Amino acid sequence: MQENNATHQWSAKLTKDNTVFQAELIALNKAVKYAATLKTNLPVTIFVDNRASIQASSSPKTTNRTARENFEILLENPHIKISWIKDHVGYFGNEAADSLAKPAAESNDVQLDIKLAKCHAKISFV
Repeated sequence: MQENNATHQWSAKLTKDNTVFQAELIALNKAVKYAATLKTNLPVTIFVDNRASIQASSSPKTTNRTARENFEILLENPHIKISWIKDHVGYFGNEAADSLAKPAAESNDVQLDIKLAKCHAKISFV
C-alpha cells in the first residue's frame, strides 16, 4: 500500500482443516517475501492484525517452518518491520485484506494445500 493504494495483493484458499494461524502466517510470509524484493532501503512496515503470527515470526526459537522463514527474511532485511493493528476498525489496508480473504474462503477450489497443524493432526487421528 502506498497512500491508500494497493501496490500488490494476493489471496488463496486453504483446506477446511488448516487453521487461522496457518492462514495468517502464510499471508504474512507472502507480504514479507514481496517486501524483500523491493529495491529500497527505505523503511517498509507491514501491518498485521494477528499477534500470534507476529510473535511466531519474531522469535529466533520458533519451530514453525513458515514463521522461521519470515524471521530469517526479516533478519536479512532490517528495513522491513511488522506492526500490529487492531482488526475491524476501518484501517484501509486491513479492510482491503479482509475483502480479498472472504471470496477466497468462500471458494470451492483449494489453491494452497499445506500440511495440517500438528494439533489438528493429533485431534483427527486419535
